[in-house]
Amino acid sequence: MEKLKVSKKTNLELMESVLLKIESYGYHIKDKTFGNCYFIFEGEDNSVCHFHIKEIPGFLFGLWSTCRFDTIKYQIKHNGVGHTWADSLDISPLSEIVFFTQYERDLDKFKPSRSGFVTGLFRQVWEEGPDFEHREIKEDWEDYELEAILDYMKKHPIRSAEYSGMQTRYIWHDDRSGLRIFFTWVKDWYYHWKYEFKDWLAHKINIFVSKRLVKHLKSFYYLIEDKGENWTPRLDIYIRRKENVDLENICVEQKYIDKFDDKWFNRVPLCQYDIDITDNHLTQDDYDDDKQLELKFKQLVSIKANYQNDEDNEASIISTNIKELMK
Repeated sequence: MEKLKVSKKTNLELMESVLLKIESYGYHIKDKTFGNCYFIFEGEDNSVCHFHIKEIPGFLFGLWSTCRFDTIKYQIKHNGVGHTWADSLDISPLSEIVFFTQYERDLDKFKPSRSGFVTGLFRQVWEEGPDFEHREIKEDWEDYELEAILDYMKKHPIRSAEYSGMQTRYIWHDDRSGLRIFFTWVKDWYYHWKYEFKDWLAHKINIFVSKRLVKHLKSFYYLIEDKGENWTPRLDIYIRRKENVDLENICVEQKYIDKFDDKWFNRVPLCQYDIDITDNHLTQDDYDDDKQLELKFKQLVSIKANYQNDEDNEASIISTNIKELMK
């Protein structure tokens, strides 16, 4: 009797087949994207898929082909012999696709080993029919855990949000009090909101003191840049002495700069692109250095101006007195 084997499919075909299976449960896939790279680690074409599910908001879902890491290849080749992260998650060595999800608000490293909802998926093939002459070969995913995970997440969104990053299998069987989980979730959101509020307030204060500083700088070109919420420190101030300035004014304004730098240097970096021209012992090398700093400042200005036209760049200019940047 001929041994039945599953059909050969590309990574893309396998991914699409799993997505269709999920939709057969009554869910709707959104925003699906395919790739071959996690962080700096590249794999085969279409070995990664990210997507959302309409009925389970707040979560990012992922599919990985088991070609993603050599450790999984090793596990499959040796029928599970040898410890890998897939062993600890009880992922079957038969698996072709690994399904996982995380709460999107708390994403750090989006990969199976960081997920509390993770399962390996593999296909089964069998014969079906009333008799030998009318038999038909059937093929489908072994999907009990997949459907159980999605149904649990839809029914228990708060519990799922609390557990999705715990890296523990079968958490949907947890029998802890729903009231206890709810209060844990409220407490978690309170601390998250508190952190975001403190971060927002600190950012507003940093903007305020930065703008207050540059109001005193009549003898300097300045630019205050917000690099985006993923940067720390988030603000940068760049300044450069104007041409033909009065030395007395420079001395007064330099005091504001030094005072600001002493107090705020670890929260708002201040980058000064010039030398101290009040020094009475400047050499030609000093003036050459100043010219180089002037050139670097102009290059910086050009780069920051171009950033404003890049939709993928989060950086924005908070305040500047350089007209070229305002065009």
